[in-house]
Amino acid sequence: MSEVDDRFYIIVAGSVKVMANGSSLGKLDNGDCFGETSYVRGAKRQASIQADGQVTILRVSSTLMEQVSSACQLRFNKVFLRSLITRLQNSGAANT
Repeated sequence: MSEVDDRFYIIVAGSVKVMANGSSLGKLDNGDCFGETSYVRGAKRQASIQADGQVTILRVSSTLMEQVSSACQLRFNKVFLRSLITRLQNSGAANT
């Protein structure tokens, strides 16, 4: 069952496992993000996250992101897209 949420998360310290249907899809570490489907309205999450030890995360509200300056949004989107493209290009990368 998918949850509706307008937040996504950036791993500040530690690592997490990406899980779907009881299987591990991969691992995310410092600087990686998850829950990014909530940044796009109407998208549904396909995986869940499980902490792999102690983890510090930064929670970002996509609703609040819409209220920052256009320059800030543009910079964020560039970094965000670069991160997602890198994840997709890496073999064995996790899709969240």
